Amino acid sequence: MGGKRLLFKFTVPVQLAKDAAWSANEATVAIIQEASANVTVLNCSDGKPLFVLNNGEAVSAIQFSPDGQRLATGLNSSGSRVWDLRDGKTLLSLKGHSDKVSVVAFSADSKRLITGGTDKKLHLWDSQTGAELLSIVDFKGTVFAAAFSADGSKFATASRDKRVVIWDTQTGKALVSFQEAKSSNVNSVEFNQEGSLLLTSDVAGAVSVWDAATGRLLSRYFQSPPPMPKAQFSGDGSRAMTQGGREVMVWDTQLDTRTSAEISRYARCRVPFRIEAEKLLQNEIDSRDCAKPETRPPPQ
Repeated sequence: MGGKRLLFKFTVPVQLAKDAAWSANEATVAIIQEASANVTVLNCSDGKPLFVLNNGEAVSAIQFSPDGQRLATGLNSSGSRVWDLRDGKTLLSLKGHSDKVSVVAFSADSKRLITGGTDKKLHLWDSQTGAELLSIVDFKGTVFAAAFSADGSKFATASRDKRVVIWDTQTGKALVSFQEAKSSNVNSVEFNQEGSLLLTSDVAGAVSVWDAATGRLLSRYFQSPPPMPKAQFSGDGSRAMTQGGREVMVWDTQLDTRTSAEISRYARCRVPFRIEAEKLLQNEIDSRDCAKPETRPPPQ
């Protein structure tokens, strides 16, 4: 790819680099050290360490707050911590899980924090006071991924019971359950800026775009070899970046803009059947209708 260049390179012993997170303002990077209680926070301008945060036990998850002022860490035993990145001190120590914390996720305003764990529970916290706002125990497997919508009114979860669900932030009630996502365990979830779409990646190597209001599958792309660890939207939601194997790819997520009549005519001319209520039905084709000039292939 023309014009690409390396912007930053951080060198740590390979056995110590377990995971990393990048702050929203691109000023700092946090690195989880394997088999260590330490998280190293580095300055992106010069690569020098700002803080080494000692969590007292192995760290299993990290995320920066969107305002860049704090870092949340999930711990292997059952706890979570929120750190002040101005001085490297612990702000909050959160207790609510009985096993490893597998995901931490801030709201866009940095005021709320989700923690999910292998104990099949999710907790929503006030990230400034440490007060628990709600808990959800309606999971049959590890809560593996979580993300808020930009307005904070809802959040999405993916759990190792092959469920993807959108929840109401205020009540903790399930708003949408994604039935078509049950074929595979999902690794990541993310809303677009408007909260109208949800992007997921899964262990089968697929990245999917869903209607966040209905749970309907809008488009799906596959990347080989599986799994697909992570997918994320561009700022305007028109593209998605995926990471899988040794490849990082960018996909066009724009929806088909043809009219329903055009789509119907295109389908009838190429597929000699239709599906209604999950039943396969025969459909006769009038080839004269298919010869009309307005029939055209899908947009590339």
